[in-house]
Amino acid sequence: MTYIILLSVSALVILSYVFNWISNRYKLPSVILLLFLGMGINAAGSYLGFQPPDMSLALQILGELGLILIVLEGALDLKLSAESRPVIRDSFISASFILVATSAVIAGLLIYFLDLGMRSAAAYAIPLAVVSSAIAIPSIGHLSEQKKSFVIYESTFSDIIGILLFGYITSITVTASNITGKFGVDILLIILVSLVSSLLLLFFMHYIKTRLKLIFLLTFMVGVYAFTKIFHLPSLLTILVFGLVLNNLDKATHPFFKLFDLEKIDSIAQELKIFSTELAFLIRTFFFILFGYTFQYYSFATKEIIWLGIVIFTVILITRYILLRFILDTHIYPELFIAPRGLVTIILFYNIPEAFRTEVFSDGIVYFVVIASSLAMMAGLMLSKEEYHEEPKTFMGN
Repeated sequence: MTYIILLSVSALVILSYVFNWISNRYKLPSVILLLFLGMGINAAGSYLGFQPPDMSLALQILGELGLILIVLEGALDLKLSAESRPVIRDSFISASFILVATSAVIAGLLIYFLDLGMRSAAAYAIPLAVVSSAIAIPSIGHLSEQKKSFVIYESTFSDIIGILLFGYITSITVTASNITGKFGVDILLIILVSLVSSLLLLFFMHYIKTRLKLIFLLTFMVGVYAFTKIFHLPSLLTILVFGLVLNNLDKATHPFFKLFDLEKIDSIAQELKIFSTELAFLIRTFFFILFGYTFQYYSFATKEIIWLGIVIFTVILITRYILLRFILDTHIYPELFIAPRGLVTIILFYNIPEAFRTEVFSDGIVYFVVIASSLAMMAGLMLSKEEYHEEPKTFMGN
């Protein structure tokens, strides 16, 4: 049995590499293929009479790790400069306004059609409004640098703001009168923690002598992320800061930074980027296969679920189209369609407190929106005139 498991794991990873090659060649995001592979494994297991175990905890752990690595990978590609400020500004405005507007409209739909309470509707709406950086970032290798930076920042900001807003909405102690003040305090706290942690990270990278340094550095980042998560802070911001600091040390002019061997740190940062890319690929592979595996076919059994899923997905695209037209100076294609729901949506959905859960909201709606938004991104990338290449570029000889 041990060897069968090892053989199965190896086969799945090799298949994922093949899917990545197919993605580069045919503009078909590998996430779609991984989801359908998981569904196929589930169907085969059901046919053979195998009862699938509860995978919710495994999905949450893999999802959190994948989110950390994918955001770190994206941040290690970003260079800060005077030219990048408009992109950061536009992406933050886009992520904030689109997330809030989409959440509000979806919550209104859930209140109207499913008769949910306001906070319960918001608890279900926010996960459906968050853009998944785990799907968006690996799929933008063909875009121009400006568009690529916009997608990385926007999807990351959407994750951060979405997780933060979800935490407030589902917190019993948060009220409309204190949410703004708590939001500001939490942002200031996480920025302070991020800066102090980044200095500690530079210290470790400067003085570390052992060859086993990459695991240590990633473990440190995950530890900081988990620590801040315990206190319900926007932990993903720490990972974004880590990546930005490591990739922009060449712009550090303060005498304090002369204490560090910046060339050595930059060399380690490049190794860390390669290692995190490979590890993110591995975790992403098993996360989306597991997600496809947990898919329940009967969740699409009613016309009401399909109809409500179509309405929610249409609202997502219309809201995004209207706001992007006002926010971006350039044309909005294919950015309009690069708004997949995925990893964060699933994580938040599994974390909705019992006090806000309801049986009238079907899991099938979440599955429908995740799959529909991924297919829409695929169509947008296929129709894009720019050359498509899914990150990372090293797989299958590309």
